[in-house]
Amino acid sequence: MTEIIEGSAVVLSDEPAEILTDRSEWNGDNPFFLIIELDPKPESGNVGIDLDTPGWHTDNAGVMRSPGTWWLVHKASQVPVMGMVVNDGDQPYYTRHHVGNVFTTSEVTAHGIGKKNADGSVFRLWLLPNGVICGGDDVDTIASRMVNG
Repeated sequence: MTEIIEGSAVVLSDEPAEILTDRSEWNGDNPFFLIIELDPKPESGNVGIDLDTPGWHTDNAGVMRSPGTWWLVHKASQVPVMGMVVNDGDQPYYTRHHVGNVFTTSEVTAHGIGKKNADGSVFRLWLLPNGVICGGDDVDTIASRMVNG
């Protein structure tokens, strides 16, 4: 599902968010969707992307590398949980990372947004299931501790 989100910017508020009770609008079981707030902002508004929609990346190729701000938003609460500024020349992405223990069959899934900067350096943020946000490759160490106790 791709839609245009009206308004001039993603508003971060201290007020409780309206809970989305009708999950029939969403595809799959990914608890997050992506809002791309383009810069400069087009009259059509921000771009909302359901990350469970097959082909979401190619369907939105025209905005994927555009300057702006990416917001990873929790579907049920409609609350942004992470944000990242994308500059001209950056290569942003969304990904999921699984860390597990084969012997105990337990697994942790981290959701991440990141980018390869125009200068070649890499920036990456991860959200773990317990709400902890970490950066870079720290996700492997922290998630392993969660899985292995």
